[in-house]
Amino acid sequence: MSEYTIKIYEKGIEDKQAALGFEVTKDWIDFRQTPGDGIKKYYSAPDFDPELRLYAFKGDKLVGFITSRIIPESKTEKLRVQHDFPIVLTGFEVVSELLYEKAVDTWKAKGVKVVEARVGTNWLGTMEQAVKYDYKKKKQLFMHIQLSVDKAKPKEISDKKFVDFDPIKDREQLIELYKTNYNWSDEQAIANYESIINPQEGFIFQPVLREGEKIISRGLLQITDDLKYALFRPLRPDTKKYFDDYYSYIIDKAKSKNVKIFQFFLGGPALSELDFWKSYGFEVKGELFLYEKEI
Repeated sequence: MSEYTIKIYEKGIEDKQAALGFEVTKDWIDFRQTPGDGIKKYYSAPDFDPELRLYAFKGDKLVGFITSRIIPESKTEKLRVQHDFPIVLTGFEVVSELLYEKAVDTWKAKGVKVVEARVGTNWLGTMEQAVKYDYKKKKQLFMHIQLSVDKAKPKEISDKKFVDFDPIKDREQLIELYKTNYNWSDEQAIANYESIINPQEGFIFQPVLREGEKIISRGLLQITDDLKYALFRPLRPDTKKYFDDYYSYIIDKAKSKNVKIFQFFLGGPALSELDFWKSYGFEVKGELFLYEKEI
């Protein structure tokens, strides 16, 4: 008889799940463990399926878990599930296989035909598990690039001057810009604007370039609470037009907070712009992929 017990989700496990996740992934890059309160909120959704969350225990001690979700859009085709490989405590690696095998049985019982897994170069052990279980690469999700702020230099600055946005004066223009460039609803655009003017953490700057009273370009710079990283977004509506003037602005902002590292995430069509960023000295620090296989 196995010394480990596998159970489905039961209310009350959320904080233990979060604590275990934070412990196991503390040295991972580009992985964000959801806190306990966030897990509780997500698991209270009407369509949440407790059978798609499996937990491994040794006695009363939680030592690992695996999470997955059925992809709604796949219900008219081959039913698909997306999952992360098991998160397990050091010294309990054996339960990773137990969790995965139980998850496969669960997926098959629900009629799933294809499984997808997120696999990161900096998500320790996930590449190895994808190979072990015969997954094949489907697509790249994003690429994480970095550059020391001290090495950041614009190529050619013009007389165009970016300034920080006016939260009252620019509200309507920026909300319309979000809707147009990100295909967002009114509610999504307003929520994004509110999150910028009332940040939950760190420091946020939203530089804009004006032509008269009209905003013709907009960027975003977020500096983490610990002042370690400055994360910036591409310009909209045109990524490269006015870039050097934008870059000059955010370099000054980062240096004013004594931030040491710029980081940037390329995803979707922006993955094709890697050479542009390399020309400014950025280096690839991590990649995230989607792998899949039929079951």
